[in-house]
Amino acid sequence: MVYVVTSHASGERERRRGNSRQVGAYELVERVAPAVHGLKVDNIGSLSLESIDNLYSDRFDKEGVVIYGLAYRLRLTFPPAFDVNTLNDFELYTGTHQVGDADDPELQSRADLNQPE
Repeated sequence: MVYVVTSHASGERERRRGNSRQVGAYELVERVAPAVHGLKVDNIGSLSLESIDNLYSDRFDKEGVVIYGLAYRLRLTFPPAFDVNTLNDFELYTGTHQVGDADDPELQSRADLNQPE
């Protein structure tokens, strides 16, 4: 996700379009979107632009900013599933648990799961 955030004292129009002294959100989005689209990540793949969204909210408007979000996708390949039979036996479980409020003591658990042969 790439966020484009602009602010301009002259108002909402200038925040989006800019003026002769300051760039606006549209100009930044026009430059960032193609620059990041297709960007290669070694041994993984390439970023692909999925969407551009105006993240308008009343709060941002009152703060005097506009925000656009550019969402990219990168397909990841996970390692192949492993054979569970290659795992060692699960022989011991230990855990610390919080039950109740922060004032209550932590509980400690320990279970020996080693099975006789």
